[in-house]
Amino acid sequence: KKKKKKKKKKGKMPERRKLKDGSHEDSVLSLAWNWEYRNVLASGSADKTIKLWDLEKLLCVNTLRHHTDKVQSISWNPAESQVLASGGFDRRIHLSDLRSGAENSVRWELQADVESLIWDVHDPTSFLVSCEDGVVAKYDTRLGGGSKPLWSVQAHDKPCCDLSLCPNPAAKGLLATGSMDKTVKLWDMNNLKLSSTLKMGTAVEDMQVGCCWVGDYVVSLSLSGNINFLDLGAGSVRTQVMGHTKSLVTVAADCFESGDRFFTSSYEGKVCEWDASAGCKGAAMVHTNMPVSMRVAEGGKKLHSCGFDDTFRVTSLPLSGGSTAIETRKLESLPKDSCYSKSTETSCLLYEKKVELVKGSTGGGGVFCSLDLTQECSSCAISPNGSLVAVGTKQGKVLVYALSNGALAQDKTLERHRGEVTAMRFSHDGSMLATGDSNREVLVWDCGSGEVKKSRMVYHSSKITCLSWSPSNDTICSGSVDSNVIMWPLDLPSSKRTTLTLAHQEGVKGLEYISDTKVVSVGTDACCKIWTKQ
Repeated sequence: KKKKKKKKKKGKMPERRKLKDGSHEDSVLSLAWNWEYRNVLASGSADKTIKLWDLEKLLCVNTLRHHTDKVQSISWNPAESQVLASGGFDRRIHLSDLRSGAENSVRWELQADVESLIWDVHDPTSFLVSCEDGVVAKYDTRLGGGSKPLWSVQAHDKPCCDLSLCPNPAAKGLLATGSMDKTVKLWDMNNLKLSSTLKMGTAVEDMQVGCCWVGDYVVSLSLSGNINFLDLGAGSVRTQVMGHTKSLVTVAADCFESGDRFFTSSYEGKVCEWDASAGCKGAAMVHTNMPVSMRVAEGGKKLHSCGFDDTFRVTSLPLSGGSTAIETRKLESLPKDSCYSKSTETSCLLYEKKVELVKGSTGGGGVFCSLDLTQECSSCAISPNGSLVAVGTKQGKVLVYALSNGALAQDKTLERHRGEVTAMRFSHDGSMLATGDSNREVLVWDCGSGEVKKSRMVYHSSKITCLSWSPSNDTICSGSVDSNVIMWPLDLPSSKRTTLTLAHQEGVKGLEYISDTKVVSVGTDACCKIWTKQ
């Protein structure tokens, strides 16, 4: 008899986020809160539907299926709270009076896909629409469905992504438009004349995808995620709020530097420079793929980083967009980690089975020492004076090498971890080494004796991803895949730890002390957070 083959058990699929009954089946492209019934929210989706939600009951109470393509824009009438206008990629505008039934609507046909639709706040019987062909038009609902526009203008050469009317009655007729042509324009709709144009840049990320009035000024949104406060009268940007729009992977800071400056990088290679009190001060695309590690170097004048684009880069500070000076060295393979010694200005680069020491910038002394390793490695650290290099292995060992006469020689092997050593950091005085593993444990070692100085730090529930020492070397901070940050005082038992629960929803990717009382953390939720010790 033939033996029956045993079926292989399939790995358990991760659970999908549970959605409310009646939820959209594709991307949500637009939202509109009802101004009178504050518990009612309308949503337009790429699944071609509009849904009405009762937020008190968390229920979908109605679904409108008027459109045959993506619903790009929706808006409640400012005078009649049960009248909803919608525009979509089916080149149609639908006007729905929910008092007469959700299945009924009045329709207008357009020549291009709808990008944005708004009601005229000064004349609620009419609405304005911007389209993919750059045309902006105004319609009067009293003329009925299918009626011609009251007027139309070729506002932009490329899609007009958004438009906004000035709500001030004294400035009735002022219209702001933003476009993929990278401009924001101000129009006098009383005379159908262009008043001013502000060019926001030349790069793809300078496309203007949103705009609205705030007082007497216009705020626009760039494709990069930058929020721009504009003075269209003066033709200038008053203030620009920058940051990340994608998952953050690393953070760098020098806690002994004056001020609260730190740097963050996201997985597409963008680096932002921050001031803890003033926000983002600058940004630049430093890598073309996910950065692995980043350190403030050369007296705070440079950033040393390596990434999955197989490069080691030295970036001049401050960051200044496309004009930022970046030196690049192509690496021989994918880097696993990197670290930096301030006193010797040496970067340590770790590959899977090799470690390199690089002196100064890429154009400086270059690699002056390298060592092939026999074990697969995943993390590294270099002591502040550059005399010791520690390497964490996938087998749970910490290999400590001493640097002498330009060569690395193994000094100690530290064995206590029960999983891959995923993070490590020397204390600022070089006397201690903190290590974390995939089995959620943090250990602190005495560098002189090689003995464990502090243990039982096992209160994370998943892999340790990052470590940082306080400037006074009396506290070690750890971040984990479990979304938590924990502060461990060395002179107190582990039960006296401070836990920042759910610091980052999808996991903590990096953290740094910027002072004895402030810690910066980053995560895959695209947020950087500053924590202050009370």
